[in-house]
Amino acid sequence: MSPSKQLVELSTWSIVKVFGLLFLVLLLWKILDIIALLFVTVILVAALSPIAGWMARNQIPRTLAVLLIYVVLFFLFAFLVTLLLPPLIEQIKALASTFPALVGSISPLYEFVLETNAQELLQSLSSGLSSFTQGVFSAAAQLFGGAISTLTVFVLSFYMLVEEKKTRDSLILLLPSDKVKPVVRLLDRIGDTLGRWLRGQMSLSVIMGILTFIGLAILNVQYALTLAVLAGIAEIVPVVGPVVAGGAAVLVAYASGSWQLAVAVLIFFIVLQQLEGHLLVPKVMESAVGLSPILVIIALAIGAKLAGVVGAVLAVPLAATLAVLLREWPRLTHSSP
Repeated sequence: MSPSKQLVELSTWSIVKVFGLLFLVLLLWKILDIIALLFVTVILVAALSPIAGWMARNQIPRTLAVLLIYVVLFFLFAFLVTLLLPPLIEQIKALASTFPALVGSISPLYEFVLETNAQELLQSLSSGLSSFTQGVFSAAAQLFGGAISTLTVFVLSFYMLVEEKKTRDSLILLLPSDKVKPVVRLLDRIGDTLGRWLRGQMSLSVIMGILTFIGLAILNVQYALTLAVLAGIAEIVPVVGPVVAGGAAVLVAYASGSWQLAVAVLIFFIVLQQLEGHLLVPKVMESAVGLSPILVIIALAIGAKLAGVVGAVLAVPLAATLAVLLREWPRLTHSSP
């Protein structure tokens, strides 16, 4: 084969590969919401699989074990909704009705400190807080709120939990014999990481929500339950979420009380963030994902840029998955026959 002909063939094949890659990227971008839904399903399965496995090892049929898990989760969710929803709705209504007065009471503080257009700055800040809160609830609605999406997540996760062994065996049959062990090891590591992330994240959200409610209730801050729920939800977005929740609590404390109360709330949140950063997060999350704070921040920025709040929420588990893949890559590419 002449060099010129080989060059033409190589160039043609390279162009085909480039266009194929671009098509794949475009396709993935178009179905990003479906991918996010499937990723949420995988995370849920990874979190519940150890529980189902433990029950199956204790002579409970796996289908019954998975069914019992979902029944318990349903009743737990119903109990929490029944307990928290009525007072939460009342506080949200009260906060909405008094919001104009809150804005008016905060404006003099900005005029005194900044000597500028306080109203415009306050509106921007309020808009930012409102957008973040709406974004969080919108993200939850996109992932779980719609009836079809919710049904899809639970049906898929139920099937994947029940048929976990069959699914794994089918995958093994498709693999070359020298790739079985490294691929199974990779899937186990990813599942373990995602499961520990979700369980750790839920634990952090509950702990931070409870501590926030206790602290604000002791300080006699209005709308303590609403602010605590916001703090628990915002905890899902590392670094940024807790800061926004704390800022909202300080503003509400100042507007509905006094600057002394606002300072007390600010000190409380500073102490709470120190407790979270130096005790809770290292204990709960460090072993779960094994990512440094810098990588977490970078992942958050990329995820938020690509997919908004949903991207920010899923950025850390996705980054942890990629980290596991990179660590296991040598075994995948250099496995012995």
